[in-house]
Amino acid sequence: GRLDVSNYAETGETTDAELTIRGGANVTSFSGNIGEIDDFEAAVTVSGAGSTWTIGEVVDPTVFRVAGKGAASLLVEEGAKVEVIGSASVHSLNGGAASSVAIAGENSLFDVSGLLDIGGAGTGELTVSDGGSVHSGSARVGLQSPKTGTVTITGTGSEWLVDGSPFVLGGDADGVPGTGHLTLADGGLLQLDGGTGTLHAALGDGSTARINIGAAEGEDAAAAGTLDLGNIVFDDDGGGDGRLLFNHTATDYLFGAVLEGAGTISHLAGVTTFTGLSSAFTGMTSLTGGQLNVDGTLGGSMSVSNARLGGSGTVGDTTLNGDGVLSPGNSIGTLTVDGDLAFGDGSFFEVELNDGGTVAGTNNDFVDVTGGVTIDSGASVFVAAANGTDDGTTYAPDATYTLIAADNGVSGIFGAIGTSFAFLAPTLSYDENNVFLSFVSAADFEDTAVSPNQQAVATALDELGAGNEIYDALLLMTEEEARHTFDTLTGEAHASTVSAFFLGAQQVREVLTNRLAALFGGLGGVASRDIGYAPAAGDATPHAVTVWGQVFGGWGTTDATAATA
Repeated sequence: GRLDVSNYAETGETTDAELTIRGGANVTSFSGNIGEIDDFEAAVTVSGAGSTWTIGEVVDPTVFRVAGKGAASLLVEEGAKVEVIGSASVHSLNGGAASSVAIAGENSLFDVSGLLDIGGAGTGELTVSDGGSVHSGSARVGLQSPKTGTVTITGTGSEWLVDGSPFVLGGDADGVPGTGHLTLADGGLLQLDGGTGTLHAALGDGSTARINIGAAEGEDAAAAGTLDLGNIVFDDDGGGDGRLLFNHTATDYLFGAVLEGAGTISHLAGVTTFTGLSSAFTGMTSLTGGQLNVDGTLGGSMSVSNARLGGSGTVGDTTLNGDGVLSPGNSIGTLTVDGDLAFGDGSFFEVELNDGGTVAGTNNDFVDVTGGVTIDSGASVFVAAANGTDDGTTYAPDATYTLIAADNGVSGIFGAIGTSFAFLAPTLSYDENNVFLSFVSAADFEDTAVSPNQQAVATALDELGAGNEIYDALLLMTEEEARHTFDTLTGEAHASTVSAFFLGAQQVREVLTNRLAALFGGLGGVASRDIGYAPAAGDATPHAVTVWGQVFGGWGTTDATAATA
């Protein structure tokens, strides 16, 4: 059915109240509030496909409030729709309980033609889940501290589409401080102005903004959601506390927004690739978990602890702390540090090589530093083949690779260097502005062989020397890879294959032999019990044709460690 309220609809003004619109019912009202006065609770539920609540008129837009000192709530679920022609606000009153709007389920919709204000005058919450949708003309979250505006968008298909921008999270342009939290998880989407809009974070002194991709700090990492916009602008004067946090489980999360201002980026978990050109970002990026690949430009300063920094873009001043790993490229590439680079105690520099030359950034990982480089003696280097797949067929053992070049010089040396190669020992050398890598022979192939076959092949390979394709390929292998290669080159597999065919043929031969022996009562015949007796009638007459069949099979294992062909 349909209910038209010509003037005003309000719940929870003088007592607790609940209103449910369901079963395809349609309600229209000129205006409306949920909650309002004192500590009374008020709740409206709009449920089911075809159920609607339309508030306001095109000729006379309204202000719809979910607000009260007692808890006020709106739930739109199971394909229902609430449309506000005008603006809407969700907040507590007079220090009361948080007010909330929840949109849950596929095709459920909360559509606000104007401003949707979450937590504007008190604590307010918006949750979009399980494929629900929110549309609004503009948006603001968290206007007035110490109260908080909180938005959570989670689940595949869940979305908040904002037609205009900017979207303000925490505070406002007039300097009013506020606190706003935004969490995007498990495929949830916030889109601003078709993907080109701007989000302002922590405007004004004392404002706070948190943008959580996956989960908030202190929570377990969660599947990531998507923030589809053009720019994120943090407070330039540093008076606000705006943070972008990555705490997700994805291994290939792409983030392309352009960042500006003096905010903070915290990377806690997951693998994230930055592609935006964010040279105007002047804040701090802190990596304490997961991996951040910078393929665009990220200004400000960088601190890495118990995490990995990679990519082929440009970063600002960078400090590697304990268990912090610098691994340029994707996999091999050049990472530019527009500033100073410091390797602290317990940090690591991972270098990958490929065959074919010594061009920095092409054949080996390379760091190009516009400032200076300082290296603590507790820092280490680890060298490996690119992605572990390099065959080394054109590798030159006497090559020298440039790993780091610093315009303002290199101070200090790495205390240790390791490698995955079994037969090459990496060594580092330094001049005033560079760090170089070269190799010397670490072991003969024969030292790695463990079986007679392997030793025979390895001894022969040792005689080939550098320049031979097989020899050069083996240089970049691990011990286990080398042993497998020795076995392949022995030819032992051919002898084993012949043995297997011989054993298989033996079964066929035995079946035929046993049958012939059985016909003549000889040894090898298969004995069986008589199944009946009858008098002989006449002379035995041999049959012209006899049909015989027998099922046969077998299994066996050949296992030996002599490895001698």
